[in-house]
Amino acid sequence: VLSTVDESIKKTSEVIAKTERLKKGLMQELLTKGIRHKEFRETEIGRVPKEWTTTKLGELLTDVRYGTNVRAEVDRKGVPILGIPNMLGGEIEESNLRYATLPESEVKELALKDGDILLVRTNANPDYIGRCALFSQQQGTWAFASYLIRIRPRANVILSSFLAKYLQSEVARKLFLSIARTSAGNYNINTKGIQSIMVPVPSIAEQEKVAGILVEVD
Repeated sequence: VLSTVDESIKKTSEVIAKTERLKKGLMQELLTKGIRHKEFRETEIGRVPKEWTTTKLGELLTDVRYGTNVRAEVDRKGVPILGIPNMLGGEIEESNLRYATLPESEVKELALKDGDILLVRTNANPDYIGRCALFSQQQGTWAFASYLIRIRPRANVILSSFLAKYLQSEVARKLFLSIARTSAGNYNINTKGIQSIMVPVPSIAEQEKVAGILVEVD
């Protein structure tokens, strides 16, 4: 019986690994080749459709900001504070939330809005640097910790759903690692470096299609 269970677990693990590879391949294909394009051009981030533009991330944002340094606790007093443990698999994990009572000025500056994207800015593991998740509207006020950076996309130029998927791609991962610096055993990226990253920008209509396909795959 145990050998049968072990074999079943092994096969399941193999299927999961294969599915992840296929998912990454599809993401790479859609985020660099788009949908039904025939003409391409070389750019700073590789080959992209001729109709697409490439722009520095900073030019696509209305706000870039570090989180709060106020210590967060588990006692549910104040507002929920998202941190690195809440950034899992490209999604925001709401279990194990911590809370903090913030000054009114910080509440105004750090309150998250639907469509905000959070990125991990510092960690001892370089694989965590630049990991991001899209924030969806929650009840009440939510904020984020200092080890994260919030970016707020210009909705009329780039969709949060498309940008989040691009920032989770292999291309973006390499860009994040290229701007990372080390200090006291940690890898770090800063707001200036993040804003220098180049991003492909299809039409809004194509962004919607690409993001929609990738959400369905998820």
